[in-house]
Amino acid sequence: MPQTYATAQVEALAPDPKSLKAGRGLMKASKWPRRGVSDDTLWGECQGSGKSPYQIAVDLGEPAFKCSCPSRKFPCKHGLALLLSWAEQRSDFVEGPAPDWAKAWQSARRQRAQQRAAKAGTSGAVSADPAAKNKRDAQRRRRMTEGVEEHKLWLRDLVAAGLAQAPTQEAGYWKTAAARLVDAQAPGLAARVGAMRDAVFSGENWAPRLLDRLGTTALLLEAFEKIDQQPPPFQADIWTMLGRPQDKNEVISEGERQRDAWFVLGQTLEKRDQILEQRIWLQGHESGRFALILHFAAANQSLDVGFQPGWTVPAELVFYPSATPLRALVVTREANQKRSPRPGEPDWQTAFAAVGAVQAENPWRDVFPVLLEHARLVPSSADGAPATCRDQTGAEVELHPSFANLWDGLALSGGAPTPLFGEWQPHRGFLPLAGYFDQQWIPFSGGDA
Repeated sequence: MPQTYATAQVEALAPDPKSLKAGRGLMKASKWPRRGVSDDTLWGECQGSGKSPYQIAVDLGEPAFKCSCPSRKFPCKHGLALLLSWAEQRSDFVEGPAPDWAKAWQSARRQRAQQRAAKAGTSGAVSADPAAKNKRDAQRRRRMTEGVEEHKLWLRDLVAAGLAQAPTQEAGYWKTAAARLVDAQAPGLAARVGAMRDAVFSGENWAPRLLDRLGTTALLLEAFEKIDQQPPPFQADIWTMLGRPQDKNEVISEGERQRDAWFVLGQTLEKRDQILEQRIWLQGHESGRFALILHFAAANQSLDVGFQPGWTVPAELVFYPSATPLRALVVTREANQKRSPRPGEPDWQTAFAAVGAVQAENPWRDVFPVLLEHARLVPSSADGAPATCRDQTGAEVELHPSFANLWDGLALSGGAPTPLFGEWQPHRGFLPLAGYFDQQWIPFSGGDA
């Protein structure tokens, strides 16, 4: 039986509000000479301004999209229109064999999937010249070591001048320090300089935030000095925080593998220097462990739409080396399933105990997945108290300032407690990403983009 979609799930696929609006405008039956469904392939022809209609296909199992239109957006308005129509006007679709062009697309996709699986199974068998790789690694380490030593002096000067002087520094003071770290091939440290600058101008109580970032950065510099004395998983965390990229082929060949049915809890977008970072959060039905899939895209590049909140994806993941493995790559995957999420944590105290255990092993992690079983969204009060998320014991934490769906969440829940998933960011609060409303797992449309 072909998979079904809720309207909210389709809306979450839209690359921007304009595309969603345009897609809704194309849902009229008169625009579609043909629409049909065959197994998990949705297909249709949409009449545009040209003589020949556009050909659109959707693999309902992931979902994945194909359209013959020239749009660079993904999915385009035609793909959104077709899937929205399937969600809301299913009786308009004819069941039967897909046309040849749709069959060819699906056949090519299956072939590419088999090639990727074969490549994943054999990656690492033929590696690059190890001598050349060792030489490159040694050169990078020398440059990073020099950058770290220079940055230590910069931090000492900053502290010696007194934290009260930090707000008086011009923008170039922070930009120059970050740029020198980028030149030293330590972009992770450069990002931490940016976080210090943001803390200085974060408003009231900026000093404790800056002090926290200074402390964790000093700890990272000390850890790098003694990196060879650390266990390999912790060494990987140090290199990651400094910004050294990890080779995906090495991760696939050497990383820890976990096969499970992964429930897609939520996803968010964050813009970092003109690059979009997409974070997709999963939880294994059997293992209960969290996994993070990261994607990056520049302007006009498409992001992954194959992991939509509310679906369960049977897949084998391989985790990046870490003392607390979280980030993962997808090795193989199967068609989506419909299953309910696992029960969440009963209260904030239990959730923060889990966060604390991770921080004890990796003190530089600053984003944590939290699934809370009985959560209420509480709006800000007339006396200026911030909006919060309250657990069943009455404990509350502040909501992330970028959370723009408070009233949507209150309307969906009716003010009653409900399972909520989101990111806990110690410096900014709790960012809800999705929740269980009226027997459906529904993502919030907002984010940190």
